[in-house]
This record gives sequence, structure tokens and C-alpha cells, in this order.
Amino acid sequence: MKSKKAVLFMLLLTGLTMPNEADADEIGFASDYQALHAAPTFTITEQVKDVMMLHVVRGEERKFGFIDKPLVVDKETVLEWLFWRKGEEIPLGELKVTAAQAGSGMSHTVKGEVINGKTPIEELPKTYTPQPVSFKSGGNVVPASMATTILTFTETGIWDLQIFINDEFIGNMKVSVTEKGESVIDL
Repeated sequence: MKSKKAVLFMLLLTGLTMPNEADADEIGFASDYQALHAAPTFTITEQVKDVMMLHVVRGEERKFGFIDKPLVVDKETVLEWLFWRKGEEIPLGELKVTAAQAGSGMSHTVKGEVINGKTPIEELPKTYTPQPVSFKSGGNVVPASMATTILTFTETGIWDLQIFINDEFIGNMKVSVTEKGESVIDL
């Protein structure tokens, strides 16, 4: 009886773990894993008066991303984009985001204007809730510029966003669009 419990315990312990990107690469299906999951999130801090504010950003750390929020099908969504310096260059100009959903073939493009990030993130439209934190930031690299776009996703699932500034490809990322109340597929 003890051996059956031990085997069951080992199966539960090892068999119910969620694969991560490293596991996927080791097994040989990393590209499939990345194709099915939304871009990761990371945090940045910003001091507003005497309070440090924590912002969760979805995208590519120290390159680009938007203030994370649920993306709900058939709901107009305002995305507040943040961009970091590329060397000494501050990304400024026309932002173009092309959203494509592989399963349905749906695709649409939205535009915005990337401006210098002198406005604190805290002063962006309040479509998200920043979280106050009580610690000092250690070497946080802040975004240099920002933009706003409005997207409406017409299908649920994983969408690929391609980001361009002044028609120069900046990068791409995947996002998960869900029905209202569903959880987001995240890394």
C-alpha cells in the first residue's frame, strides 16, 4: 500500500507541472509553445511625489510594450504603449500596429503618434489601476516615449501584433483575447 501511495505522490508531483518555455525548447516544440502563448509581462516603477508606482507592462522588456489589461473580444480597448531608447535614439513618430489572428485570417491596422515620454505614466488615461509600492526602484530603466491606440479584437484566441514606428519594424508580440470573464493565457 505504501508503494502505491509513493507512486501516486510522484505522479502528482511530476505529472501536474505546467511546461514552461525552457521545457518546450528541450522537448523540441518551442516555436509551437511561443505561438500559443501571450507575450510575457514585466514591471516598471515610477516615482509620483513620494510614492513609487508599479506598472505591469506586456511586451518585450526594455524595448516596447503596453500597460497590461484584459483584452476582451468585441470591446474597444485603449492600449497605452511605452517605448524604450534604442541606444541614444528615442523612438518618435507614427505608430502603426497590425493585429492578425491566425485562426480566422482576420487582420486590421491601427495608428497612433509616439511622443516624448515627459508625461508621467501615472497621468495616462485611467483605464487601468496602478499599484502603489513602498520600496525604492533599483536601476529601473524608464520608457523614453509613449503612444495610445484603440483596438477592437473581433475573435478570441491568440493575436499577433506587429509594431512599426515610421514604417520601421520594431518587433512583434502575441496577445490573448478572451470572452469577458475568461482568464488570460499567460507565461
